[in-house]
Amino acid sequence: MTLTKLVVVLCGLAAVPVLLAHATAAETKSSPNYDAQIKQLQQERIAALTKVVEMRLEQYRLGAQDSRLLTLAQAELLQAKLDAAEKAEERIAVLEEQAKLVTTILTETQNRWKAGVAHESEVLDAKANLLAIRQKPAKN
Repeated sequence: MTLTKLVVVLCGLAAVPVLLAHATAAETKSSPNYDAQIKQLQQERIAALTKVVEMRLEQYRLGAQDSRLLTLAQAELLQAKLDAAEKAEERIAVLEEQAKLVTTILTETQNRWKAGVAHESEVLDAKANLLAIRQKPAKN
């Protein structure tokens, strides 16, 4: 067998798992319950992340952690909600809701900075996060 034929055969074998995965994904997406299952998973993700944000905000207010873990959780919640939004109106509502949350975080962080218990970088992180939310498009 020539080297060229060997390469062609090996490349063909390497493509088999990819093709099978693609076929399985296509079959799954065409099943009647696929959309409902995805929606359910999205709602579970949102519920879990909402609880995480609430807990981390409380921990932040008590001074038990800095704002970075809170900011990460909020960003994950934002993405989860945007992933679940199907219409531009829903995305706008999510962005407005998250902007309010981040405004609260920014205010808390500014107060902590003024009191000398937070670093200015935390204030800037919160401000940058708010600006990023305000720049996100309402389109999918």
